[in-house]
Amino acid sequence: MAKSEQLFNIILSHEGGWSNHSSDRGGKTNMGITLSTWKSCGYDKDGDGDIDSDDLRLITKDDVFTLFKKYYWDKCKADYIHSQSIANYCCPIKHFCDNKIRADSIFRSQPFVVISLLQYKIK
Repeated sequence: MAKSEQLFNIILSHEGGWSNHSSDRGGKTNMGITLSTWKSCGYDKDGDGDIDSDDLRLITKDDVFTLFKKYYWDKCKADYIHSQSIANYCCPIKHFCDNKIRADSIFRSQPFVVISLLQYKIK
């Protein structure tokens, strides 16, 4: 079975720490988590009564993993995918599709759907 930790480590290897680049549409970001994502899924880390960039600066790798597991990996039901490679491919694509990027703009054919469905173990 696929392991969430493996994909998480790949993602984290491409994400840095704190950034707030004007050319990045995500704005304030820490370890790949944008402020808007932290506001919708995170919590008030510094206890000052609001969720803001100060909280985003305080997030840990464990916080990021918890978010990744709950809102990306588990939504894909990736624990049921036998192949790690397929899980590594499906989870990010599911995220893009959930964010209203049409799957057919990424894939011009449908073998992906068949392959990923074949990987699920029906319980």
